[in-house]
Amino acid sequence: MPNQFSKEFGASCTPKVKQFNNSRVYASHIYSDTIYQVTPEGMIPKYWIDLSPVNGIANFWKEMTPEKHEAILNEVIFNGEFLENDHFAIFQPLGDIPNVGFIPKILFSKETKKCYYLGKSSSTVLGIYVGSVRFAYKDQFITVVPAFRLYEDSKRRYVNQRYPKLMKEIGTGLTENDDPVLLFYTLKEPK
Repeated sequence: MPNQFSKEFGASCTPKVKQFNNSRVYASHIYSDTIYQVTPEGMIPKYWIDLSPVNGIANFWKEMTPEKHEAILNEVIFNGEFLENDHFAIFQPLGDIPNVGFIPKILFSKETKKCYYLGKSSSTVLGIYVGSVRFAYKDQFITVVPAFRLYEDSKRRYVNQRYPKLMKEIGTGLTENDDPVLLFYTLKEPK
C-alpha cells in the first residue's frame, strides 16, 4: 500500500494488516475510512467507516504533518482497529463525542447489516465488557482476563455479576500468579 501521507508524517503511519481464521486478510491505511480484504485477485473494499454523524475525521490527507496531527487528536478518528468473526465485526473509533463522552465500540452484524453501540454497560455474563475482546476465531470473540481478577472474584462472598456460580467455577484452582485466562464469547444478534 503506498504511503498516503506526506513523507514528514507518514513514517510512523504504516498500514494495519490483520488476519482472521487463516483465510481472511485485511489491510487499511491508518486513519483511513476503508478496510480492504486482501485476496489473490487484489484488494477489495470490505468495510467503510462513516464518522460524519459524530463530526469525526475519516481520512487524513496528503498534506498531513505532525503539527496538524497533534491539533486534531481530540477529534473522533478511526485508526484501523477492528476485529471480525464469522457473524460480526467490532470497530474501535478513537476520541470523545462532545457532550456525550467517549465514543463506544461499534458492533456490526454481517447478517442484518445493522450497527450497534457497545456502551460501557455492554457486558458478558461474567460482567466483563464485551468491547475488551482482543482476538477472534470462527464465530467467537476472545478476551484475555488476568488470573488474579478471576482468583479474587472467586473468593468473594458476593460477586456483582449475573452468574456468580460460573465465575467461582472458572476461578477455582487459580492463583493470582497464574497465566491469564482466555474467555471465548459467542455473540447473538442484539434485540
